[in-house]
Amino acid sequence: QSERTQKKSGIVALLQSNSLIEFGKVIDVSCDGLSFYINDGKLNKDIKNPLQMHMLLINENVFLENVNISVVSNTMWKDDPQISMYQTVIRSGVKFEDLDSSQKIKLKKLTTK
Repeated sequence: QSERTQKKSGIVALLQSNSLIEFGKVIDVSCDGLSFYINDGKLNKDIKNPLQMHMLLINENVFLENVNISVVSNTMWKDDPQISMYQTVIRSGVKFEDLDSSQKIKLKKLTTK
């Protein structure tokens, strides 16, 4: 398991099988996966792996497109002022699957900064 690097400027677009796109805020990222927050109710309860996501890390000027992922964890957070005082959010952890060489290179540079 790779060490995670915290990111303050990232967003993900989770591409679900029912053609919905949901956005989340990146918490941390490694060469193997990442975690992010997403509003409760936004995740399709019938998520089927594998999925795809786009990831934009603004401060690092990195965009990864069509990254294959599988969900490894979902944890519900409610009324946490550090996250969102007025709503429930889900912290989701995903594992990257079948990365191509350019995606691997971008992730390696990202996590070694």
